[in-house]
Amino acid sequence: MSDSAERVEEHDPLNGTEGGLSAEARRVVTERWCAILQQGEETEDYTFFELGGTSVVASQLILQLSRELDCRIPLSALFEHPTLREFRDHLATIL
Repeated sequence: MSDSAERVEEHDPLNGTEGGLSAEARRVVTERWCAILQQGEETEDYTFFELGGTSVVASQLILQLSRELDCRIPLSALFEHPTLREFRDHLATIL
């Protein structure tokens, strides 16, 4: 692999194969989700809002993820795919 290809992979945490997301991107999404909701990963099938999330907290999560993953994630993605599992799967299709 060339140096430039290696640099692209290092810069792009979404370039992976695990469920469409790299292991690093999956980790980032999961950690930020769990931290902002103060929940564990075992809650991945409960909706963001069932776990106490609000529209303000949703905006904060999307902003954090967009900055950390260096991509644009629409806020509507969280409302349309409200569980951690669904949200990660959806991110894999749009990023």
